[in-house]
Amino acid sequence: MTVSLAGDSLQVDKPNTRTRYNFKTARIDRLDQLKHTYEDTSLYAVTGFNVAEFANRMMLAKMLASLKQPNNPMAPALTEHLVALSDPANATVIDSGMRVYMRVWS
Repeated sequence: MTVSLAGDSLQVDKPNTRTRYNFKTARIDRLDQLKHTYEDTSLYAVTGFNVAEFANRMMLAKMLASLKQPNNPMAPALTEHLVALSDPANATVIDSGMRVYMRVWS
C-alpha cells in the first residue's frame, strides 16, 4: 500500500485499487482495476454514517454497562477511536489495569 499526501488530497494505492480523498471538493474517488469499476462518493456520506454509528454504539455501551458486562466491546473510548468522533457532553475517562497477564483499557 502506498499513501500519497498533497495539499488538498490523500491518495491510497493498493495493488488493484486507487482511492483519492479530495478535501477541496469533498469527494472520494475509487477506481477498482479488477472489477473495472469507478465510484464517486461524498465525504459527507462517510461522516454522516459515522455520526449515526457513533450514537448507536454509545447507546449499546450504556446498555452493556448497565448489565455490568465485563470487557465492554462498546466502551466509549473504543467507540470514539473507531469512528474518530467524541461526545463533548460526556467526557471519556480512560483507565487501565492488569488482569491475568494483559493490560485492559476501559
